Amino acid sequence: MNLDWLRYFIVMSEASSLAQAAERLHVTPQALSNALAGLERHYQVKLLERGPRAKTLTPAGRTLRAAIPGILQAVDAVEQQLSDLQSEEPAGAISIGSTAFGNKYLLADALATLRARHRHLKPRLYGMVPAEQERWLAAGELDLIVLPYQPSRETFAARLLSRVPYVIVGRPQEPVPWHALEYVMPGHFWPKDGGCASERHMGDHWPADCPRNVVAEADQLESAIALVEAGVGAVFVPEPAVRAHVREGRLAVVADPPQPYFEEYYLAWQPNAARSAALRATIEVLTEHQTTLMGRA
Repeated sequence: MNLDWLRYFIVMSEASSLAQAAERLHVTPQALSNALAGLERHYQVKLLERGPRAKTLTPAGRTLRAAIPGILQAVDAVEQQLSDLQSEEPAGAISIGSTAFGNKYLLADALATLRARHRHLKPRLYGMVPAEQERWLAAGELDLIVLPYQPSRETFAARLLSRVPYVIVGRPQEPVPWHALEYVMPGHFWPKDGGCASERHMGDHWPADCPRNVVAEADQLESAIALVEAGVGAVFVPEPAVRAHVREGRLAVVADPPQPYFEEYYLAWQPNAARSAALRATIEVLTEHQTTLMGRA
């Protein structure tokens, strides 16, 4: 049996239609129909009832859906154990999901260290919103994820990676009170109601009880920073995103926020997968960088 069919079935069971599932998986609806037909032939049961506008899992489908994560984890564990036997050091691909911010600012340096230390490890980075990361990890599609909050699924193992401070930066000037500045507000993707769909919301963790003068909005963090570099106000952002700008003198910390804000990032993985030498080595290196990601303990 094709294991990809099982992975596809997880997404099919969560999506509102095969078309939506195909879009999420970047495959054709026909490929999903073929996968479903293959599973139903293999198990000789009907797994999905499809109506004109919706589909529902049959009792057999619900049973299979509940069993798939364990099946995939068992297969991955065997494959990793065989891989470890072939090499004295951790080897193979490690799939890591994070936000675009996490991939760029929290993981890049640590993964460079990982590659230098373990030449047979191959990191695979995937950028996705947090809710997608958790679903992919549960489905066995990822080995490790980096979330901007503690994972919502109690079945995951988790560890604090970093506490990222936010700073107010603008073009270099003498520091002023925060309320004397104009601001650019960046956008963020957040999941809708804990579901699979996500939408972009404007918001930067500014305290709601401290109103400020927002003069511009940008749908991406980098766009907001570019506006500030051009002279449009100041911005309240994660420190790693502007570290190079400040070091090079293009931007400066121009005010203290009304109250400190730290965004906590967590590593999460499936507990059974921790037997993998490759995953253990990756977690070890990322954890070592926990105190250096921000340049401070």
